Amino acid sequence: MTIRALLFDLGGVLLRTEDREPRAAWERRLGLQPGALERAVFDNPVSVQSSLGRAETEAVWAEAARRLGLSPQDADRLREDFFAGDRMDQSLMTFIRSQRPLRKIGLITNIWKDGRRWLEDRWHALDAFDVIIASAEVGLMKPDPGIYRLALERLGVHASEAVFVDDMPANVDAARAVGMHALRFLDTAQTLSDLQHTLGEPEASALG
Repeated sequence: MTIRALLFDLGGVLLRTEDREPRAAWERRLGLQPGALERAVFDNPVSVQSSLGRAETEAVWAEAARRLGLSPQDADRLREDFFAGDRMDQSLMTFIRSQRPLRKIGLITNIWKDGRRWLEDRWHALDAFDVIIASAEVGLMKPDPGIYRLALERLGVHASEAVFVDDMPANVDAARAVGMHALRFLDTAQTLSDLQHTLGEPEASALG
């Protein structure tokens, strides 16, 4: 088995909410249960439409503010605070960059319409990937099999030559269904170990 491409999810894998306090403070202020703020933002129908490229990001925040009963001023503050606790996993990014000379690197992400600009301006990460498949740009969302096939086509590899990492079981299962090797992210150390095992390389090179 020759692995010619590594593909990763963004949110929940490479980029994670490590400090939940900015969101928890809003939940306390609004009298919400833990997790309710994320649901108001991510699970509202406008968010899904933006992830398919059919609505602007501003419309997502406007719908979240409506659901939460926020004033325009508070809506602006929430938008500033919501991602304040997010951190890019530097260990995984270091591993990805170390693989660039050896394999093609792809990103498959369900992300709002301005996601690519946000990924560059906030995290300066675009240069780590040969191909970025952003759902809002292609009109497909994981776990639609079409988004995986599009990524493989743009990378120029067969499914059996690619490994995909995601934290959501449905997305992992969908990647396997199209013939890719797929790993579920649980934590950084486990993922690096699983990748090294799949690649047939010593684990120390990933961690070290």
